[in-house]
Amino acid sequence: MKNKSYLIGFILNLLCALLASVGLIIQLVETPTGAIFQYYTILSNTFCIIISTLISIFYGINAFIRPVKIPKVIQVMRYVDVTMLLVTFLTVVFFLSWSIEEYTFLELLSKGSMLYHHTLVPLIAIVSFIFYEKNDLKKLIYTFIPSFVSIVYAVPFMILDGFHVMRAPYPFLGVGGHPWWYCTLISLGVILFIYGGAFILRLLNKHFSIIKE
Repeated sequence: MKNKSYLIGFILNLLCALLASVGLIIQLVETPTGAIFQYYTILSNTFCIIISTLISIFYGINAFIRPVKIPKVIQVMRYVDVTMLLVTFLTVVFFLSWSIEEYTFLELLSKGSMLYHHTLVPLIAIVSFIFYEKNDLKKLIYTFIPSFVSIVYAVPFMILDGFHVMRAPYPFLGVGGHPWWYCTLISLGVILFIYGGAFILRLLNKHFSIIKE
């Protein structure tokens, strides 16, 4: 049963890496500029290519050769990446779907690279993490790491937008011209949103992961 679970985890992670790569190639063809890497979606999926490839290697070894332990640093990076992908999916569904007029809801989930980066990769990664991956990060402090990473991403854009140096890549990060209390609420909302996602993922993995040892 354990080898079969590792095999499924291997397949799902390999699929994530491949689909995220396809989405990135499509995006680079459509917009051949480094500016696309200012987007959280692109960063989370690019990170996914690297981490899912590493996880698939370890799970492949466990499934086909012998039991090996996944280094904790890779587990942390996987936890961060899956949280980022969850945040990407939820942001598209609950925020971008009504705040961006350029695309319809279905287009945000299925058009071009968005099919891969907004829908397929996040959903497959979430299913893989919850059911077919082992997470040894027992200390609650690990739950704060995805929030910290996302704060490091968001704060510079909020500052630059606030000083009208550049527009933030997402509407909810645009704080220019708004009062301090609005900026504070937005910041707290973003932090709680990401922390909540990380906490729920950790909880679901603990209770539903088939790989327990």
